[in-house]
Amino acid sequence: MIFLHLPRTGGTSLHEALSPLFSPAECCPERFPNLQWMPRAELLRYRYFPGHYRFDEMALIPHPRFLCTLLRDPRARILSLYRFWRRHRSEVVEKHQLVGPKMARSLGLLDFLNCRVPVVRNAIDNAIACTLAGRVHPMEDGHFALWNKAGVNTPLRPADIVTVACEALLAFDAVGFTETLPALHENVSRVMGLPFNRLSHLNGRDQPEEKLEDVADEPITREIALRLQRLTRLDVQVVAFARADPRVKRV
Repeated sequence: MIFLHLPRTGGTSLHEALSPLFSPAECCPERFPNLQWMPRAELLRYRYFPGHYRFDEMALIPHPRFLCTLLRDPRARILSLYRFWRRHRSEVVEKHQLVGPKMARSLGLLDFLNCRVPVVRNAIDNAIACTLAGRVHPMEDGHFALWNKAGVNTPLRPADIVTVACEALLAFDAVGFTETLPALHENVSRVMGLPFNRLSHLNGRDQPEEKLEDVADEPITREIALRLQRLTRLDVQVVAFARADPRVKRV
């Protein structure tokens, strides 16, 4: 089972429900897009791959496989990410050197949306489309490029990124949405022959947590709305495709 986890879509809740159903030896420990550096023999050992991977990495995981993901309204996802990062307590940020939370805590919303620090830029600049399209990176000048192992960046047209991302969605065995998370959980459990484990809501907007603190929301100004529009211009097309195209295996 492969769970491509897009941040702030409800994926942590799904992962926490599924991971106890696999033994530790069956769970791939890599949570970030580094599968290409793992030997094939090691990949063959695992049955459960949950992580913030890129879609192109899925080709490295042996068949047979069940591929699922969760999507969310792109603007709501970015706002949720900003608020979640801001909620991290300063001592936690410093202890673990968390770049994203550090920037969110130090910047207002508009400045955060304009931030060019790579960790932030990669997380908010059309991240859904870029993740599904593969090794696509938003550049500092507002354009996009395809990165390869040699470090060469090939410029990409936004329309091509959307096309590739939408085609990638057709390869998924189950595509859920934040609001249909329980249905996706039920579908995955049934298809994989797993016990129907309890689904808990984790890392929610107002959920108390030791490492997090409450923060106030910032009003959405016209300037912020326009910036959000640009940061999601590709993502909204991809999510709309996922919601409407009959070929997508929606749950």
